[in-house]
Amino acid sequence: MTTSRVPRSSLDGIPDDAVIALLEQENAQLWHAVDSHATVDQAIGVLTASHQLAPAVGFEVLREVSQHTDTKLQTVAETVIA
Repeated sequence: MTTSRVPRSSLDGIPDDAVIALLEQENAQLWHAVDSHATVDQAIGVLTASHQLAPAVGFEVLREVSQHTDTKLQTVAETVIA
């Protein structure tokens, strides 16, 4: 996911309600990223504990499955946790 962060200096002249909407959108994207990261970290922990893998290898397993199945990394992580 990419975020289109708007430089604060370019917000001059934009109505306050539009600035608020942009900031709320950015905030929602950041919260989603935090949640996704936590889910992936938990899945890495499951793989590390259950298969005695190094965390980097656990991430690679998640990444490979994600790429080969054309499934989002977060979805793969959620499946591992479940």
